[in-house]
Amino acid sequence: MTKVAKRPVGRPEIPLREKLAAGFIPGGQKDCWEWVGKKDKDGYGCTNYKTRNLRAHRAAWMVNKGAIPKGICVCHSCDNPSCVNPSHLFLGTVAENNRDRDMKGRMGRGNSRFYKDDVIKMRSLHLEGESYSEIGRIFGTSATTVRRVVLKITWKRVGQNDN
Repeated sequence: MTKVAKRPVGRPEIPLREKLAAGFIPGGQKDCWEWVGKKDKDGYGCTNYKTRNLRAHRAAWMVNKGAIPKGICVCHSCDNPSCVNPSHLFLGTVAENNRDRDMKGRMGRGNSRFYKDDVIKMRSLHLEGESYSEIGRIFGTSATTVRRVVLKITWKRVGQNDN
């Protein structure tokens, strides 16, 4: 019995280089190349490749610089999540990416509304005698949230290595 080769079902996969080229506005070497296609809730460009979702900056790395080792992040030196300029991207571990974020003062987590300076100010106001409720009114949050910040239940690392 002779085996019959199966034909691919559906549309052929568009090469990643073509998908990437269609999704951003190129600029100068020092400029951010903004992804204009679909973005996720965090502002990162999105595309798909080989039936899986892929962030656009990771696609840019793969197209321009090669494979990304397992467990490695593609980080932005420009801190612009929608940038796909390969000269603004570098590889790092999760710890290195977090350290880069911390050094640049981008300590927010997920949907946090506070910046490092806000946390320092909350703690300072509390030391000056302001109540959690009053600090919460100033920052538009609850007394419970302020208490957790002041007691370092959240935002633990702020102030540890600050001069």
